Amino acid sequence: MSNFQDIPDSDLESAVREAYGDQDLVEDVGFFNFVCPYCGTISENPMAKIKRKAYVYTNTWMFICYKCLREHHVMVDFKESYPEIYKRLIFQKYGHHGQKKQPSYKKVYINGAYNFKDGELVPLDDLYDADAIRAADFCRKRNIRQDVYSRWFVCKRGKQFLDRNPDGSVKLNKLGFPIGNEYGNRLIIPYYRFGGTWIQFDARSLDPNNTLRYRNYTGAKRELYNGDFIHFDRQFYILEGSIDSTFIKNSVAIGGLQHFMSFVNENPDILKYKKNCTILFDADDPGISDLRKVMKLGFNWFDWSKLINDNKDSASYGKPVKDVNDAVLNCSSIKMTSDGCIDPEFISGRTYSSEAGIMMLNLKYGAPKKR
Repeated sequence: MSNFQDIPDSDLESAVREAYGDQDLVEDVGFFNFVCPYCGTISENPMAKIKRKAYVYTNTWMFICYKCLREHHVMVDFKESYPEIYKRLIFQKYGHHGQKKQPSYKKVYINGAYNFKDGELVPLDDLYDADAIRAADFCRKRNIRQDVYSRWFVCKRGKQFLDRNPDGSVKLNKLGFPIGNEYGNRLIIPYYRFGGTWIQFDARSLDPNNTLRYRNYTGAKRELYNGDFIHFDRQFYILEGSIDSTFIKNSVAIGGLQHFMSFVNENPDILKYKKNCTILFDADDPGISDLRKVMKLGFNWFDWSKLINDNKDSASYGKPVKDVNDAVLNCSSIKMTSDGCIDPEFISGRTYSSEAGIMMLNLKYGAPKKR
């Protein structure tokens, strides 16, 4: 436990707010900033300029003060200065010793993006809503962990959620279709930001006959799924879909190859730590040319197509699995950890360097065509 990696990020977030909340705590993308409790003081003069010196960085959970030069894991600071918080974090995770649990992860969304109406959005941990129960059952059948889908929502379908004119009539678009409730009967998968808010989301249809399985919200800037919580300085993984990434710890989802380079440009640590990265894109034919471009940047690659669906109850029995969730559901050779994630050793044992990956792509799909 010396590296404290088993403590959930959400618990550490809550603990940082509790410990340093009265030290003029400020939250930003990737870190907390506050007045150092060792070398800083908060002036009683309200006009005095506040000098924040200490940081807790959320990719490593290191406490750093650039004035008194303290640098250690925030748990070390909790142990020295906030022993009750330290004890609670060590023991509360499994609910032992009667310790009080940290506040649960806040399910909040930012107003001003997609404007869900009152009652339209229901959390999946609502045990009394039929739509939430049905959506949670959908997640369980896909082996998605409860601690993951309990942070998601279902968007209810109903005429009461349509946009209306002042006279009460339903608003119509240029094609004559009603406006509003576009995500009705869909599982809403938020792209949580550090602190619990979200704008971007995926909307997965709960109708098995719907040919448009996913609808991404286009009214907000495209983001990495789980992007605020990734540790680039450790082994990390990049996938296409948000659901797939829930099965692999320390992973992000990009929502498709077309978004890859924009994320690389916005997040220089992706290239800086590319040797720590393994790409796990879907095992299908589309996008092979783009995938080669990704491989040429020096990322490692996992070929899911080598794993065969051996679930006789599956319609795709005997065929290569097409993505991570398909592999989890239908491939007996895949190794999982006790907490419902894919074993990282299973991934590393089947991961190829960028050079070997390109050769395999050429053997399977042929050399890239000259343009």
